[in-house]
Amino acid sequence: MAAPYMAGVIALWKESIKKQTSKKPKEGWIQAAHIALKNTARPLAYKGSEKLMWPPVKVGAGVVQAYNAVVNKVKITPTQLLVRTDVTSQLFNLSISNIGESDVTYRLTHKPGVTVNLPMTWYGDGFDDQLPVAQVAVVKKQITVPAKSKIDLGVSGRQVTVVGP
Repeated sequence: MAAPYMAGVIALWKESIKKQTSKKPKEGWIQAAHIALKNTARPLAYKGSEKLMWPPVKVGAGVVQAYNAVVNKVKITPTQLLVRTDVTSQLFNLSISNIGESDVTYRLTHKPGVTVNLPMTWYGDGFDDQLPVAQVAVVKKQITVPAKSKIDLGVSGRQVTVVGP
């Protein structure tokens, strides 16, 4: 049932975009739909944990929120940050675009996902909540994106250990 549901969500999303503008999204319809769905999905908690989320490699971006995907006027790219395990810290740039008619304010937070042990994923046991996880830190805790504009934001990523579920 997932494929018909997703086809319907994407059709609703595309129709709403066509009503707003006659232009095709600059990144193309497929990539634009991908961004809209990932930006509005609700992440899934890892085995009932308050601290950890399932990694996107297992569940995607989370549960699709059809209404949010259709009415959302803000786009965040990239849609995921891949924090490497062979470096202590990384810097990332996020781009937040607001195509709406009014300013939008966000409180910036992060919930880490369970670490994926890639060699073990071939055997079906690649998720380990005892391994260090990626923690993303932002300088500003809240930002306002003015209507019809874009903000670029720097964030840092590093590995940390989360104790307990």
